[in-house]
Amino acid sequence: MPVLRPFVVFSDDWGRWPSSSQHLFAEIAQERDVLWVETFGMRRPRPTRADVRRTMEKLRSWGGAALVSPWALPPERMTRYAAPLPPRPAAALASLVRRRIDEVGFKDPHLVISVPIASGVVGRLGEASAIYYRVDDFVQWPGYSHAAIAEREELLLKRASGLVVSGPQLDVPSFEGERLVLPHGVDADHFGNPGPRPEALPEGEPILLFAGRIDGRIDATLLADLPGRVVLLGRAVGPLPDGVLHLPAVGYDDLSAWLAAADVVLLPYARGRWTDSLSPLKLPELLASGTPVASTRLPDVERVAGDAVFFGDGPEGFRDAVRRAQEGPGREPPPLPSWAEQAARLTAFADSLAPA
Repeated sequence: MPVLRPFVVFSDDWGRWPSSSQHLFAEIAQERDVLWVETFGMRRPRPTRADVRRTMEKLRSWGGAALVSPWALPPERMTRYAAPLPPRPAAALASLVRRRIDEVGFKDPHLVISVPIASGVVGRLGEASAIYYRVDDFVQWPGYSHAAIAEREELLLKRASGLVVSGPQLDVPSFEGERLVLPHGVDADHFGNPGPRPEALPEGEPILLFAGRIDGRIDATLLADLPGRVVLLGRAVGPLPDGVLHLPAVGYDDLSAWLAAADVVLLPYARGRWTDSLSPLKLPELLASGTPVASTRLPDVERVAGDAVFFGDGPEGFRDAVRRAQEGPGREPPPLPSWAEQAARLTAFADSLAPA
């Protein structure tokens, strides 16, 4: 009988927003036991309304109060653990998590870390393998302590036995262990079978929809003078571009209806080192929805979608991409892997690092 090792995962707050880690381990926890450790953020809180609200969300999540969507309910074989200490000192955090590992009866688990601030626990938890799941270049993110994150990531890359990246642009050539490129999956049935048209969408003109976090990655100049009504659906961090309709974020369960109701969905990202490292989690969801997509030429979007997306850089180029998208769909997208398929690949990779 093969040994079905459990997993200990250091990642984001379960159920707050869908993440690739959550999608993967919702599948893995159907067959393996999982201890999900919710870590602190990667920057110091500031005395702002947004950070105060986030602190209160964090406190509520420790009691499970943040789970409001059916998709977000942890699987039966998953145990959530909100670490009550910041990541320093690492030995103290590791001691608390090790105690929880012993309480749930895990032996020789696989350790998966998607947040480099948790690098100090590697080698302290009795793990059979340690995997860095790198889905972003966090050193490039504004507002983060870049030097501190770079230091933690360097330590994690030295200690990990495996590196998993969501796109080849996130690979680290100097890493000496085993590696796996694991593109994002999608629930094609969910996004291919939307609900009714949302009542909040305006009528009478083409809907050009962006769904996601509205922050410095968005190039506001691309949204001017587009042939339709620009709707930004999501949480706004900072000032909004002029002339757009902003609507609050919707849950994962409802998103498919918004995508299906749009005439074109937008990926209006600025170009630069930060954005060129992105592997947008939403891209397979947009493709599965069947709605035409207009995007700037992000390397991973071109690699995944190819001619299924209409590309254009700069205000005029992006405007032309939107017009072409309105004229008709592009080519059929390549086959999109399911989250179950990608979870199986991740599990097989972890098992290969620590054979029974």
